[in-house]
Amino acid sequence: MAGLEAGLLAKELFILAPLAVWSLFWMGLGLWFSAKNGDKAWFIFFLLVHLAGVPEIVYLHRRGCWPFKPKEKGREGTG
Repeated sequence: MAGLEAGLLAKELFILAPLAVWSLFWMGLGLWFSAKNGDKAWFIFFLLVHLAGVPEIVYLHRRGCWPFKPKEKGREGTG
Protein backbone atom coordinates (compact mmCIF):
# COMPACT_ATOMS: atom_id res chain seq x y z
CA MET A 1 0.00 0.00 0.00
CA ALA A 2 2.89 2.37 0.68
CA GLY A 3 4.09 1.94 -2.92
CA LEU A 4 0.68 2.98 -4.22
CA GLU A 5 0.65 6.07 -2.03
CA ALA A 6 4.14 7.05 -3.18
CA GLY A 7 3.09 6.60 -6.81
CA LEU A 8 0.05 8.83 -6.31
CA LEU A 9 2.16 11.46 -4.57
CA ALA A 10 4.62 11.49 -7.47
CA LYS A 11 1.77 11.91 -9.97
CA GLU A 12 0.26 14.74 -7.93
CA LEU A 13 3.61 16.53 -7.73
CA PHE A 14 4.07 16.05 -11.47
CA ILE A 15 0.86 18.02 -12.02
CA LEU A 16 1.02 20.48 -9.13
CA ALA A 17 4.64 21.62 -9.47
CA PRO A 18 4.25 23.12 -12.99
CA LEU A 19 0.89 24.62 -11.98
CA ALA A 20 2.52 26.26 -8.94
CA VAL A 21 5.33 27.70 -11.08
CA TRP A 22 2.80 28.96 -13.68
CA SER A 23 0.64 30.57 -10.98
CA LEU A 24 3.61 32.11 -9.17
CA PHE A 25 4.94 33.64 -12.41
CA TRP A 26 1.63 35.30 -13.34
CA MET A 27 0.90 36.32 -9.75
CA GLY A 28 4.32 37.99 -9.56
CA LEU A 29 3.69 39.91 -12.77
CA GLY A 30 0.20 40.91 -11.65
CA LEU A 31 1.46 42.11 -8.28
CA TRP A 32 4.38 43.95 -9.85
CA PHE A 33 2.38 45.85 -12.46
CA SER A 34 -0.58 46.56 -10.18
CA ALA A 35 1.80 48.08 -7.61
CA LYS A 36 3.67 49.98 -10.35
CA ASN A 37 0.38 51.38 -11.71
CA GLY A 38 -0.96 52.26 -8.26
CA ASP A 39 -3.91 49.84 -8.49
CA LYS A 40 -4.24 49.03 -4.79
CA ALA A 41 -7.51 47.10 -5.15
CA TRP A 42 -6.03 44.84 -7.82
CA PHE A 43 -2.87 44.34 -5.74
CA ILE A 44 -4.89 43.19 -2.74
CA PHE A 45 -7.07 40.99 -4.94
CA PHE A 46 -4.03 39.27 -6.48
CA LEU A 47 -2.48 38.84 -3.06
CA LEU A 48 -5.57 37.17 -1.58
CA VAL A 49 -7.13 35.27 -4.50
CA HIS A 50 -5.23 32.49 -6.25
CA LEU A 51 -6.86 31.17 -9.42
CA ALA A 52 -3.88 29.79 -11.38
CA GLY A 53 -2.98 33.15 -12.88
CA VAL A 54 -6.24 33.74 -14.75
CA PRO A 55 -7.17 37.11 -13.13
CA GLU A 56 -3.59 38.29 -13.46
CA ILE A 57 -3.51 37.45 -17.17
CA VAL A 58 -6.80 39.30 -17.71
CA TYR A 59 -5.51 42.34 -15.79
CA LEU A 60 -2.20 42.43 -17.67
CA HIS A 61 -3.96 42.06 -21.02
CA ARG A 62 -6.48 44.85 -20.34
CA ARG A 63 -3.79 47.22 -19.03
CA GLY A 64 -1.48 46.47 -21.96
CA CYS A 65 1.38 45.41 -19.70
CA TRP A 66 4.19 43.08 -20.67
CA PRO A 67 3.90 40.53 -22.33
CA PHE A 68 0.70 41.91 -23.83
CA LYS A 69 2.21 45.30 -24.68
CA PRO A 70 1.68 46.08 -28.36
CA LYS A 71 4.86 46.22 -30.40
CA GLU A 72 5.80 49.68 -31.56
CA LYS A 73 5.73 50.16 -35.32
CA GLY A 74 8.58 51.92 -37.03
CA ARG A 75 11.16 50.78 -34.50
CA GLU A 76 12.18 47.74 -36.51
CA GLY A 77 15.25 48.08 -38.68
CA THR A 78 16.60 51.16 -36.91
CA GLY A 79 19.95 51.09 -35.24
